[in-house]
Amino acid sequence: MTDQVKLKGWRKVKFGDIAKNISKRVEPSETDLDIYIGLEHLDPNSLRIKRHGNPADVKGQKLLVKKGQIIFGKRRAYQRKLAIADCDCICSAHAMVLEPKKEKIVPDFLPFFMQSDAFMKRAKSISEGSLSPTIKWKTLENQEFQLPDIESQKRVAAILKQALKVSEKFDSLTTSGQLLIKNLRHHLFSNNSIPENLGSPSKTWKQVPLWEVGHWQSGGTPSKSKETYWDGNIPWFSPKDMKSPELKKSLLTVTEEGARNGTRSVDENTILIVVRGMILAHTFPVGITHQTSTFNQDIKALVLSEDFSPRFVLHWLIHNADLFLSKVTTATHGTCRLSTDVFKQVLIPKPPKFHQEKIANLIDQTLEIVNSNHKKHIQDLNKSIANAFLFD
Repeated sequence: MTDQVKLKGWRKVKFGDIAKNISKRVEPSETDLDIYIGLEHLDPNSLRIKRHGNPADVKGQKLLVKKGQIIFGKRRAYQRKLAIADCDCICSAHAMVLEPKKEKIVPDFLPFFMQSDAFMKRAKSISEGSLSPTIKWKTLENQEFQLPDIESQKRVAAILKQALKVSEKFDSLTTSGQLLIKNLRHHLFSNNSIPENLGSPSKTWKQVPLWEVGHWQSGGTPSKSKETYWDGNIPWFSPKDMKSPELKKSLLTVTEEGARNGTRSVDENTILIVVRGMILAHTFPVGITHQTSTFNQDIKALVLSEDFSPRFVLHWLIHNADLFLSKVTTATHGTCRLSTDVFKQVLIPKPPKFHQEKIANLIDQTLEIVNSNHKKHIQDLNKSIANAFLFD
C-alpha cells in the first residue's frame, strides 16, 4: 500500500482516543467469579482464551474483566499476548483490561489492530525495565497511530473475523487429532497385549522394572562463572526446555569444555525425564534427544539398552504420565520430586524389539498426519492480512 493510498481517509489518533483502560481491582478471595486468566493462559498471536486458572489458587489483587473486553499482556509485550474475554472473569495485574471507545473506532477492529506489527513493535519499544519490561498506560495512551476510516475498519474487521474462524477450525482439528493420539496410545499400551496386526494376539508382553531398561544418568550445571563453558553448540536442557517430547533446541547451550565439566553428555535417542521441580505438580515432562546433548540436575537421562526402542519407551512414558504424577512427592521446602524408587517399582512392557518399533512407527506416523495441518500457515496468513492494512 502506497503512502498516497494510505493518506486517503486515514487519520492519526492517540491510542487513548480509541481505547480506554479499565482498572477495577478485586481480591480473588472475595469474588464470586470462578475463572482466572493469567498471562500463562494466553497464547501468542491468538485472540482466543483456551485455558484458565481458578481464583482460589492465586493471591494479591487482580483485575476485573467483563465479557468482550480485551486482555493485553503489558509485561513482556514482545510475547504478543492479547485475547478477547469470552466471559466475566478476573485477570493478572500484569495485563491491561481494555475496551474500545465505540464512537471513535469499530469495536471489532481494535483487537485486530492491536495484533498488528505496527502496534506490537510500538508496545515493545515503550516497555520499561530490563528483566520484565512493562508498559505504562500513561505512556501507551499517548502513542499515535495511523488508522483507516470507519468504513474501511468495518471491511477489514469482517475479513479478519473470517480468517479467525478458519484458525479456530484448525484448532478444533488439532484437538481432535490429540484425542486420536491419546486413544491410540491407550489401545496399544493399556491391555499389554499385542494387536493382531503387530504380532500374535495370544502373546502377553513380559514386564520389567523401568530402572532395568537401560543406563540412568544424573545431570548438572557447569559453572556460570566460566565463560568458556557456555554459548557453544551443544544443547543444555532444563525443565524450561521440556515443552515438547522432541528435544531439538534449548534456551542455553554449552561448549565441549562445558559438557565435560559439571554436567553429562548423552547421544541422540536418549530419554530425558524431569525428576525435580514445581512443574511436576501438574505435568510430567519427558522427551527424546535429537543430537548430542547435556542436561541439568533436575533431569535424569535414560540411555536405553539394545532390547528397547527409544521411541517405544518415549510413547509409553507419555501414555503413563498420570501414573508418574501420582507418585510425585513434595519435600519440606515445597519442591516436587520423583524418587529413584519410583523407576524401580514401575513396570514397563517388553515386547520383542521388532514389535516395539512397529508400534512406535504407527504412533509417529499418526502424529505426523495430525500435526501436518496448516494451522501455522493460516496464522501467518492472518498476520499478513492484518499487516497489509495496518502499518506504521
